[in-house]
Amino acid sequence: MTNGYDFGGCKLVATDMDGTFITYAAKIPDRNRAAAKICDDCGVHFVIASGRSYRSLAEYIGVEGKNGYIIAHNGARIATAGAEKEIMRTPLTMDDAKFLLDLGDRLSVCACVWADEVLYISGRTRNGELYASAAFAETVYFDAKEPFFLKSTGNNRSNIDKIYWTAYDDGRGWKSEEVAKLIPDTVSCFTSGGGCMEFVDREVSKGNALKTLCGIIGVDISKTVAFGDSENDIALLEAAGLGVAVENADERVKAVAGYVTGTNNDCGVAEAIEKLFGKEQLRKQFGF
Repeated sequence: MTNGYDFGGCKLVATDMDGTFITYAAKIPDRNRAAAKICDDCGVHFVIASGRSYRSLAEYIGVEGKNGYIIAHNGARIATAGAEKEIMRTPLTMDDAKFLLDLGDRLSVCACVWADEVLYISGRTRNGELYASAAFAETVYFDAKEPFFLKSTGNNRSNIDKIYWTAYDDGRGWKSEEVAKLIPDTVSCFTSGGGCMEFVDREVSKGNALKTLCGIIGVDISKTVAFGDSENDIALLEAAGLGVAVENADERVKAVAGYVTGTNNDCGVAEAIEKLFGKEQLRKQFGF
């Protein structure tokens, strides 16, 4: 079921947050929190790998422990525990940022733009308001025709890490394969649940971020385990030594996973860590 993976040799555990490590009520269950601590106590790096920004993760930062890391914006940014020190950033190019902002305007999209950890939203829609309320970040509304915040950070790079299109208020969402036909090949786009779309630089993915992080800290990527549930987690699961899908995951995610655990609401991440580390051993060592 785990394709012969030796979890006892694991050096790093990476997990998506929404739909995977946290419940649908956006809470970290005590059992999952304890599992993260077990990893930290065992000297295993615990990594938050999320589409959220550092600020949006503020409520959850700390669970990664002393030796953990944070992958934010689906891999556009990597930081040390607590987001105290950034170690990599790959924003959109200026050309791609301008193209996506213009395309969103022409399609009457509510675009949620993350630039320098501030959330800029084009238009006051119900779904845009919901996204903003869950972001725990400074929010500024802007006219899509005048993205005043857009600036260059050098080498034709913008200050935009990610652009997120919400679903329309009437429930209409996006099909990634159709949108992809409109997008230049210098941009990666994918769905992230609820009929929404996300756009980042083509070099950005949770999987590439995991590879980069492992190279920086000297961890053999074959000794990693990753958890996820959505399309934006596929690259993460494929890059890891063992990819684990929660039971509520998209079928495309389950298809690339080497193991399927319980749902996010049923502490699937903790369940897998308990099983793969050996629950009885954990109980003896940590009183878990």
